[in-house]
Amino acid sequence: MIRKMLRFIIVIIVTFAFVFSVSAIKNSNLFAPEVYKLKTINLGTNLNANFGEITNAKVIEQSFSAKQDGLAKVELFFSTFNRQNDSETLLSLYEADTNQLIRQAKFNNIQAKDNAYSELSFDPVENSKGKMYILRISSNTSDPSQAVTLWKDNTSLADGHLSFAGQHQEGSLVGKLIYQNQFTIKDIIINGLFFSFLNIILFELLRFIKNK
Repeated sequence: MIRKMLRFIIVIIVTFAFVFSVSAIKNSNLFAPEVYKLKTINLGTNLNANFGEITNAKVIEQSFSAKQDGLAKVELFFSTFNRQNDSETLLSLYEADTNQLIRQAKFNNIQAKDNAYSELSFDPVENSKGKMYILRISSNTSDPSQAVTLWKDNTSLADGHLSFAGQHQEGSLVGKLIYQNQFTIKDIIINGLFFSFLNIILFELLRFIKNK
């Protein structure tokens, strides 16, 4: 009986060590490709209408509920009017409940490709899952000839609202929220217990077949 218990304990320890190692490698910068560490959730996707030239007098606000922890990037669909624009897009992330600014990112519009997504990144937001946030997007230029535009989808988010220049808009901002998958002890425990259970069953099955 004691030997049997020791075998089970060894199986559990080895399984947890394996799960921990795989999780560490998956989340390490050295071994894991970037695509495996990120999860993308769309805001709007259909290019139904653009906002026109976005100047410093015209601010876009999109509220949303974060689907997981580690919000780290936002991709926006830019149109440049087929020209180079000497201006910047400023993205500000606010907590909806407190209206507190928690992250900012700037994008040089000269780098924007016409009719394509561009990325704005910031330090990952821990414990963001389930919280309401507001994306506030503005420009540093008052000159429409140096402004870019963004797009909206006519379908509104179930858990968010869109406004432009202070006016409510039906629809949602075309963009993507990118979350950084995070390495948690809870995941290790759940996966470790699950695979330990499978390994014990497999171990007992092999022992049964061997002794039959």
